[in-house]
Amino acid sequence: MKAGTWKVALCLTAAVGAIIGYRLSGLPNLQPYRLLNVIGLLYSLLGVFVLSEAFVSSPSWKTICVERIAPILLWAHITVPVGAVVGGALAWLLGRGPSAHVVLPVAVANSGYVMIVGSILENVVVRPGLFKHDVESRWRRFGLFLLATGLMLQTVSAISEL
Repeated sequence: MKAGTWKVALCLTAAVGAIIGYRLSGLPNLQPYRLLNVIGLLYSLLGVFVLSEAFVSSPSWKTICVERIAPILLWAHITVPVGAVVGGALAWLLGRGPSAHVVLPVAVANSGYVMIVGSILENVVVRPGLFKHDVESRWRRFGLFLLATGLMLQTVSAISEL
């Protein structure tokens, strides 16, 4: 992608994170396990969308997934939580964040998760080192990554709710 496109994508994902952090902080009784469940559902939904039969026959869709969506998602793993910290902190400072005490730690704790999941996404899909470099293989691994991440987050959410 071009440098200008990257800058726009990074700014947009950070802004989305700030809006999400601000809005979530304003919820009266936000529970961390519910937040994890929603994030897991979004990953699973994106995985189903990526692997959708309606788009599978299109080689250009597969290329878009591995060349554009996967790198943006990789960077969004960093920019959205940073934006959520900024949005949550802003809500807390303005006195409009009854759930800021939940949003801020979840966003900060996401850092360790980002290192693990982001490195897997980078080494398996975005810039595969030991794996096949063809678009078809990378596209399948991207869909598997999204579905597995979504299921893992939903499982952690269910266990933490017990």
